[in-house]
Amino acid sequence: MEITAGNADWYLPETKSREPNQILGKDDFLLIMMEQLKHQDPMSPVDSDKFLGQMAQFTVMEQLVNLNTQFTDMMHLQQVNNASALIGKQVSLTAGEDIIEGAVEKVLLKDQVVQVVVGGIAYDLEQVNTVK
Repeated sequence: MEITAGNADWYLPETKSREPNQILGKDDFLLIMMEQLKHQDPMSPVDSDKFLGQMAQFTVMEQLVNLNTQFTDMMHLQQVNNASALIGKQVSLTAGEDIIEGAVEKVLLKDQVVQVVVGGIAYDLEQVNTVK
C-alpha cells in the first residue's frame, strides 16, 4: 500500500505533550545528588561534610513526606470515625441550593472524601449543616 499525503496522518502515532513537574520530590532530589556525584571533578571531589549534609537533608525530607502521608491517613480515619457517629441520626445538609433532611444510613470513604448516605444518595460530610 502506498502512503500518500492524504492518509499519512493515519499512521503517525499520537504525540502527547509533556507537562513539566512544578514541584521536586524526594526522588528528584536523590537523582540530582547522584548526578552531582557522577560528574564531579576527580581532582576536587565533593567534600565529605557537604555530602553528609546533603544526605541528612534528604533523610529529613523523606521523613517529613512520610509523616505528612501518615497525618493525612489519620485525618481521614478521624473523619470516618466522626461521620460514623452520625449513623441513624437526623441531619440537615445543603446540596446546591436545596436543603436535604433525613437519617444517615451509612458512611463511605470515596477517593479520600468522607461521605454520608441520606435517602440513598451520598453527600460529602462537609455538606452537613445540622445534626438532630
